[in-house]
Amino acid sequence: MHEFRRTIKEVIHVVKVCEATLRKRLNEFEDTPTSELTIEEFMRVDLEQECDPPSYTAGLKKQKLKQVTHHMEL
Repeated sequence: MHEFRRTIKEVIHVVKVCEATLRKRLNEFEDTPTSELTIEEFMRVDLEQECDPPSYTAGLKKQKLKQVTHHMEL
């Protein structure tokens, strides 16, 4: 982006996370509508929708699974 190429090692040094965390965040980003935009679209588009943080959606999924499991046990 912005004609700058950075290695994973350089990004990790700047954002101060481990490589596993960086990869996890990139995988989470892939699950958002924004990931389907080109760089040009990303720079000029004001997105119509927002996404909840991955930890929040993971918590909702976990809670729903717990409820389903509980109802199945009854």
